[in-house]
Amino acid sequence: MIDSITLDNILPRAFAGMENDEPVKTSQVWLKRISFSRPGFYMVEAESGAGKSSMCSFIYGSRGDYSGDIFFDGRSVRQIGTDEWCRLRQRAIAYLPQELMLFPELTVMDNIEIKNRLTRINPSAGFSRPSRLWESRRKPQCLPDNSRWASNSVWR
Repeated sequence: MIDSITLDNILPRAFAGMENDEPVKTSQVWLKRISFSRPGFYMVEAESGAGKSSMCSFIYGSRGDYSGDIFFDGRSVRQIGTDEWCRLRQRAIAYLPQELMLFPELTVMDNIEIKNRLTRINPSAGFSRPSRLWESRRKPQCLPDNSRWASNSVWR
């Protein structure tokens, strides 16, 4: 279980050298120290290309092309090995990219429920609020880029 996620002065390498330009200059995430704590719900909203999906990929550990550091409960994610990342992804954190289409004819929530049945995860506490928004959309790719859940990071 992860109780807090802290982003400390992170910046995608793609934005290096652009610290005084958009989208970095006015960002409330890039080059700042921010924390997300349970049981909070957080909305990440930004224009297309500002790095929402990159931020989620950094937190999920699927990309490391950033400067700064990310901490789970005060521990740098750079200290996490492959086996531990696998355990975290099974039990503590998940990432649903906006372009994900496991079964495009199903809703996002239906796709998540299939994954949870296969991995024996009980989502009853963690998915009640987002599911209302997701159920209103037929396919994951239909979410607008500036939607509350456009870059879906699902934290169990």
